[in-house]
Amino acid sequence: MNQLVGPGDLVQMTFVPDDFKEPFPEVDPDSAATVAVIYETADLLIVNKTRGSKTHPNQPSERGTTLNHVAAYLGADQPGPYILSRLDQETTGALMMTKTPAVVPIMVRNIAEKRVQRTYLAWVAGHLAGEGTFDAPIGRDGSVKNLV
Repeated sequence: MNQLVGPGDLVQMTFVPDDFKEPFPEVDPDSAATVAVIYETADLLIVNKTRGSKTHPNQPSERGTTLNHVAAYLGADQPGPYILSRLDQETTGALMMTKTPAVVPIMVRNIAEKRVQRTYLAWVAGHLAGEGTFDAPIGRDGSVKNLV
């Protein structure tokens, strides 16, 4: 999976469950009604995670998370989904997943090498003057009401 191939190369791959740390995640499918697909290929899926939903289950048989919903969307004949990124429960945005475990190390490498970049946008109250970069931890200010 980590070898460069060129035009005309013949590649044959056979995958067995022991090839992967967790080849078939134990995710109970849930309703696919909330899955909003942003981008999809045969191997990759990017969905819009809704605010208030967890990215993945934390307990066995937990349901109602984005991962459960995507598992239902993909159907029982798919081995995935496999999470490539995660968002906090109260955050909405694009969540990257693969449909097959073979794509995970490729995408992890692409993310590490900055071939895949993430941009975060935030809504703020008040007025920001000038420009700059936030490079310290950020969090919720309990004294400010939610705007959404």
